[in-house]
Amino acid sequence: MRFEQLEYLIEISKQGSISSAAKKLHLSHQALSIAIKNLEEELGVLLLIRSVKGTSLTDEGKQIIAATQEFFYKLDKVTQNFKSVNFQGTLNIAGTNLA
Repeated sequence: MRFEQLEYLIEISKQGSISSAAKKLHLSHQALSIAIKNLEEELGVLLLIRSVKGTSLTDEGKQIIAATQEFFYKLDKVTQNFKSVNFQGTLNIAGTNLA
């Protein structure tokens, strides 16, 4: 899972369609679809309900969005804390597979 995949999912949720989100993100529809499909396969859950009328989140998708927004909020707080103490270095964040 990559941060940008989570950001893509949030944007799809906001826009209500993959096409609109792709335009906003400056990606092709296909590239965005593949990124989300890869995320779904990695997590082992369906995140989006796709139809000709648009895209909506599954319950699992809503849970992922809520957790992601909380994570990004906390990440922003950490970044702000470093800025407030005039941190001059580089903050690198890495993760590992939990599976």
